[in-house]
Amino acid sequence: MTTLDRYIARSLVLNTVILLAVLFSFVVMVDVSLNSQRFLSLAADRIREQSGAQEVDGVRRVLVALLCVADLWWPRLLQLYNFIVPLILCGSVGFTFVQLVRHREVVAALAGGISLYRLARPAFAVAALFVGLQVVNQELVLPRIAPLLARSNYDAGKRELDSFPVRLVADGQRRLFLARSFDPGAVTLTDLNVWERDETGRAVARVTAQSAVWSNGAWRLSGGVRRALSLSATPGREPTAGNDPRQAGARPVAELRSDLDPTTLLAEHYRSFSQSLSWGQIADVLATPNLKPDVREQMLRVGVGRVSLIACTFLTLAMVLTFFLVREPRNMLWQALKASPVAIGAIVGSVLGTSAALPGVPAEYSVFIPVLVLAPLAVGLVSSVRS
Repeated sequence: MTTLDRYIARSLVLNTVILLAVLFSFVVMVDVSLNSQRFLSLAADRIREQSGAQEVDGVRRVLVALLCVADLWWPRLLQLYNFIVPLILCGSVGFTFVQLVRHREVVAALAGGISLYRLARPAFAVAALFVGLQVVNQELVLPRIAPLLARSNYDAGKRELDSFPVRLVADGQRRLFLARSFDPGAVTLTDLNVWERDETGRAVARVTAQSAVWSNGAWRLSGGVRRALSLSATPGREPTAGNDPRQAGARPVAELRSDLDPTTLLAEHYRSFSQSLSWGQIADVLATPNLKPDVREQMLRVGVGRVSLIACTFLTLAMVLTFFLVREPRNMLWQALKASPVAIGAIVGSVLGTSAALPGVPAEYSVFIPVLVLAPLAVGLVSSVRS
C-alpha cells in the first residue's frame, strides 16, 4: 500500500468512525429525551429493590438511570452497526473525496499519472474492513447477547428475558403447543399442553405435563401423560372418571421430540430475534426435520439475505464513488445531492428486496434480486467515469 493509499484510507476510517459516533449519540439522545421519565422511574425501582429505602436521592437516581441507559443501549448499538454500516460507508466516501477534490489533491494525483480508478481502491479496502467487522459482529457477538437485544426499556439492567406465555404454537408435526409460561433462561415450559392432530386438523391425542425442559433435541417432560381423544361417547350416559372416553389410552410420556425448539419459540415471540442468529444457528434450525415452511423461509431469507446485502453494499459504494471521482473541481455539494438519493434508494431497496417474499420464487433466490438490479447500474455508472 502506497503513501497515497494510506492517506486516503486513514481519512476514510476517521470519517467512518466520526459518522458512527455522531449517529450513535444522536439515536441514544433521542431515546433518552423521549423516555427520560421512564428511565428515572426505573432507576428508582432498582434502588428500592437493592437497598429497600423508600426515599431515593436525586443524584443517585440520575446516575443509576444513566447506567440503565448504557446497559440497554450498548447491545442495541452493536446491532444497529450491522444495519447502518452500508449507509455510513457511503457517507464516509462522500466526505473523504469531497475533501480531496476541494484541496485539489485529485488533480495532483491525475497529474502524477494516477487514474481515478486507482484512487478508489482504498475505499473498497476500508469498506472490506468494516464489512468484515460486521460479519464478525453478526457471527460471534450478537448471538451471545441475543437475549439482551429483545429487551424493552422497562427491562434495562436485566440479563435474561422475562418469561412469556406460549399461545397455541404449531410445530412441524402439526401439534399445537400451549404453555402457561416459557422461561428462556432455563429453557423450560410450565403447565404444558400439546394437542396431536391428524391430516384434517382434528385433535386425536393430548399430552399434558407439569413442566418441560429442552435437552438434546427434545422436550423432557415432568409428569407427562398422553391421552387419546375420542369424539364419540355412549348416548345418554354421562362420562365419569372411570368411563370418560377422553381418558382412554392414557400412558406416561417422558419426552417429546419436536422442531419447536427454544430458538424457534423466541423467534415466534420476538420477531427481531432471528436477526441476531448466526449462520451456524440458522443452519441448525434449517436442519431440523419437519420444520414449518414459514419458519424455513424466514430463516433462509435472513441467512442468505446477509450475503446479498454484503454484495449490495459494495455495488452501492461503487455507484456512489462515480459521483465524486471527477477530473476537475466541481460543485461537490451538487454532486453529493445527486449521490444521496442513489445511495439511500439502493440501500433501502436492498433491505426491502431481501426481506420481501415473491410468489413462486424460492427465498434463497429471491434475496439476490437486488444484486441483479444493482449490478448493471453499477457497471454502467463505473464505466462512465473518465479516468
